[in-house]
Amino acid sequence: MVAIFVFAPAVSSHAARAPSAGRILALAHKAAAGNQHALHVLRDFAHSDNPTADTILGILYVNGKGVPLDYAKAAYWYQKAAV
Repeated sequence: MVAIFVFAPAVSSHAARAPSAGRILALAHKAAAGNQHALHVLRDFAHSDNPTADTILGILYVNGKGVPLDYAKAAYWYQKAAV
């Protein structure tokens, strides 16, 4: 009897959890409208080193959409996205 083993390529947990750009944009739209759960999820993605989520948070803070207007926080998120 011959055993055949199939190995799936290793995928890091970060890559497996990486959201699509469409999902991030949908969350951004909801967060800008004041949805706190969407804002929380967006922040989680940003803290997981997702530059798209970082940029979106910067946009929300610089425009005061769904969060208080805060140029310092906007600058933080823009800088994090750029690095």
